[in-house]
Amino acid sequence: MLLVFAAGAFTMLVVMALTGWVILQLKKDPTASGDAVDTRPMGPVAEATVPTSVPPGASSVAPLPPDQMLVSVADNPPLDPCGGSGPALDVMVMDNKGGEPRPLSKDPARDAAVNTSGEEIWARLSPDRRRFVFYRAPTGKSGEHCRYMLQELWIANVDGTGVRKIFSNEQKRAVAAEQGWPADESLQGHADWSPDGKHVVMVLGHAPSIGPIPLLNQGETELFNFDVDSGELQQVTQRRDAKGRGLSSDPSYTPDGSTIVFVGCPDAQPSCDKTQILSVPADARKASRTSIVFDGHDSGANDVYVSPDGRSIAWMEPGILDTNLFVGPFQLGHKVDPDDLALVDAHGGYANWTHDSHHLVYSRLWLTDRFALFSNGFDKRASRRISPAPTQQVFVTPSP
Repeated sequence: MLLVFAAGAFTMLVVMALTGWVILQLKKDPTASGDAVDTRPMGPVAEATVPTSVPPGASSVAPLPPDQMLVSVADNPPLDPCGGSGPALDVMVMDNKGGEPRPLSKDPARDAAVNTSGEEIWARLSPDRRRFVFYRAPTGKSGEHCRYMLQELWIANVDGTGVRKIFSNEQKRAVAAEQGWPADESLQGHADWSPDGKHVVMVLGHAPSIGPIPLLNQGETELFNFDVDSGELQQVTQRRDAKGRGLSSDPSYTPDGSTIVFVGCPDAQPSCDKTQILSVPADARKASRTSIVFDGHDSGANDVYVSPDGRSIAWMEPGILDTNLFVGPFQLGHKVDPDDLALVDAHGGYANWTHDSHHLVYSRLWLTDRFALFSNGFDKRASRRISPAPTQQVFVTPSP
């Protein structure tokens, strides 16, 4: 009886301690978050960036100013991101130093051409800041995993004109047929611009699912370059094991246009439980071999981005109770040393760099924050909240 009582008392103390800790977290200052990073970890001065082309159809469009960004916003969405109901995410404009989101255009018809009753998400600004690509999915399919099978890629000018679909589910299934992938398991996602503004690198592949959640490491995902104007598609990677499984995902370009960095399993075992940050030449054709950028932690990386000046690299690592957001120095051809990393936020979600590389903007994934946007300036201060507080809105996948 004494042992039972002692065990019960211990359990009660643990519960009380956890409850107290949660209350303290909820009472924290909602305007600050994460660690105070003294300086941005940086590699040496990088090579000059490549010239950016402006397509004739967008030459008359005023570029989005460097101090503004695109972000997907929803008003009090349901907790179930695959539930099929609830308010939809829309692409909006925000000042990257803080403030209220606003529509793309003062003309409601233009804004409605982009922001339908479905989900408009993952807006990526072109290098000339006149156009953006985005994914459109059915209402209520806002979760990245559950929309992979359903979303289609669109393009528009930043003023809401020129809206058109550029990679459909029919095209995705045609690629699946060419590759021998099951059409009903085919997926697409994570498009991101090349520095010259002519094409995007994106993920195409297939994966079995448990309900709406695809098991990406049990299927095959590969990287493709897609010309947004001509529609030409070129396969970049071909990394799979004897069972036809392989994970290559979350691609983005280095600013000089020479290299694509991405998240994937090691070359020796393209299907795995632990991922690395890898790279391939941007002009690779069905590459089966890669270079390792980072392989220092037990958990896998997500959403890797090199800063516009080419000197830093950022990514998040999801865990059971945290999503660590890291920044490290970057140099082409060199591995990132784990000792050189800075932890920006232990609950930092998807992040991207501002146009000048001075700030990292990210969605915080913690309790009452509900995807609030924060910005870290590497100035010995904790990250500062830049989305309105309090609010019932969520802010995801910013593209400064």
